Amino acid sequence: MRSRRERSWLRRTRRWVTSRVTEAALAASPTIRPATVERLEAFVGWAAARFPVLSATVAANMRALGVYTRQAHRDYFRFVASHLAGVLTALRCYARSPDTPSREFREIVEARYEIDESFDALRELTASGRGCVLMGPHLANFVMALARVHHVAPLTIYMRYSKLVARREAKLRWCKAAGMSWIVEPPESAKRAGRLAGMTAAVRAGQTLYVTPDLVRKQGEGTPVRFFGREIYLPAGACVLAARAEAPLFILLSRELPDRRQRLSLLGPVMPDAAPGARERVRSIVQQNMQWFADVFEDFVRERTGLWYSWADKRWTRLLRGDPRYARALAEPTPWPESTDAGGTAETAGA
Repeated sequence: MRSRRERSWLRRTRRWVTSRVTEAALAASPTIRPATVERLEAFVGWAAARFPVLSATVAANMRALGVYTRQAHRDYFRFVASHLAGVLTALRCYARSPDTPSREFREIVEARYEIDESFDALRELTASGRGCVLMGPHLANFVMALARVHHVAPLTIYMRYSKLVARREAKLRWCKAAGMSWIVEPPESAKRAGRLAGMTAAVRAGQTLYVTPDLVRKQGEGTPVRFFGREIYLPAGACVLAARAEAPLFILLSRELPDRRQRLSLLGPVMPDAAPGARERVRSIVQQNMQWFADVFEDFVRERTGLWYSWADKRWTRLLRGDPRYARALAEPTPWPESTDAGGTAETAGA
């Protein structure tokens, strides 16, 4: 195990590299050509799979869940490359149309993503002015996937505060290119209650927010759920948000089609409980909805392995290497304790 000093150095190095790469992408976006983006996508998809540490980490994590195949491994790096190309495309389209949503970006997104009939319920709810909460795993190329959802039900993106100025600017340009609204978290709102309050107000005002609960936590910091025979801990912010705002709750998923376009679909809605309930009842509902997400998430990872963006995530890697702080094995089904995350955070895509 790495020392604290080594971990600190790695964090600083990752932050520095991320900042420099993002700054370079922002600087190049006004002049980069679509053909260049396509060549970069092809190169990244080829090169990343051959980077020894990254490739081995992804393969080991897939094997730990029993879903590894050579095809899934190859697909993952192809999807990661597509994600990076999506970011560059959004930045390029913003540079060409900084004052209004980009028509070019919309056309690109609609050519690559389609939606199915499951979106009818969301469309009807939002058309009536009802705020909704969408949750889902980190989909590869969520930059374009969420832009496509926005064409059906206007999305608001909640942006967690980042110390990296370039990263904050890139996220704002993505939202502007797609025409999405956003809520910027100020530095002083880092506490859980502050994060949730802003999102609750937005949903109650009729906005639709997308939240990603697949960000694994340490024991005691998240809600326990069953996942691949383990008890793991996930942030319950999406379900808490839906309960507090009395909002319908959906799960967003994606599937690749034979022509390599993607089809987006929704599960739900789970409608809010109309009966006034005690705090314990709210916690029970949050727990049930989080387990619903975990079950859907597990099926997604089994069936569409390469489409999950977080195979190389450092916390998931610790969990899948057996770190007892993040999971424990389950011999048989057990009753689940109440959520330890009832005031939990809601982590957003693109964060």
